[in-house]
Amino acid sequence: MEYFLLGQTFFAIIGAIFATHKGYILFSKWRDNRKESQIKEGLLKNTDQFFAHIVHLGGMHSTTHSLQIYSGEEEGFYFDDSEDFVTISFNRNGDIIVIKPAPLSRKFGFKISSVGPNKDALQKSTYSNVYHLTRTLPRNEAVIKFTKVEKI
Repeated sequence: MEYFLLGQTFFAIIGAIFATHKGYILFSKWRDNRKESQIKEGLLKNTDQFFAHIVHLGGMHSTTHSLQIYSGEEEGFYFDDSEDFVTISFNRNGDIIVIKPAPLSRKFGFKISSVGPNKDALQKSTYSNVYHLTRTLPRNEAVIKFTKVEKI
């Protein structure tokens, strides 16, 4: 009976150590994610516009793409984890790219204001919520300007 209670106590202590360690790992991940989201929200609060540079790689039926998000026309910040700021999806054939502000960008009031093959040739967009980039552009790349239209 003594050995049984001693074994139960030993396993209870080991279990408590593992549970505490798991709790610490979960807490540290939560804290890091919270810091990252505060940084992203700070970037969006302090800018009135940002640009998305999208390059469609591969050929027809390819959904491979490159995406860079940055603020300012000449100087600014690169926005890390660009998928948190701009959402990109493809149709089934991969010949049309659908671009729209991600939920975090919409939360801060960003909409598509202009689109072009580069920053020097931007033209006003007809739709502010979504843009369809077809493969008719000569280099399969586009720059999309997102502008804040609502203050939170």
